[in-house]
Amino acid sequence: MFKIAEKRIVEWPVVISVPQDGGKVRKHEARVQFEYLEQAEVDEVLASGNDTDLMVRAVKGWPEGQFQDEKGEALAFSPENLARLMQTQYVRLAFVAAHLQLQNGREAARKN
Repeated sequence: MFKIAEKRIVEWPVVISVPQDGGKVRKHEARVQFEYLEQAEVDEVLASGNDTDLMVRAVKGWPEGQFQDEKGEALAFSPENLARLMQTQYVRLAFVAAHLQLQNGREAARKN
């Protein structure tokens, strides 16, 4: 039996493709905790904001060590560190893509 949950937080993989010379990318996988949002919530956020605002609403955390700053220091989850990550377009788009998979109930791609 399927049961509707009032609030659901799911840890989900986020695959970030970092641009490299020669038109290549280097892939990094991180785990991020997203809240599953009802469609009305998604619509409300996007009507008055953008995908960054949606991520601020949906991202609830990440395990320690998932992200580092330029010095190699771990970035603990905080609103400030999330905002910092969202400033890099390919990172933001990776978060949005992962959240869309989660929202649509699509299984995350598996590595071969």
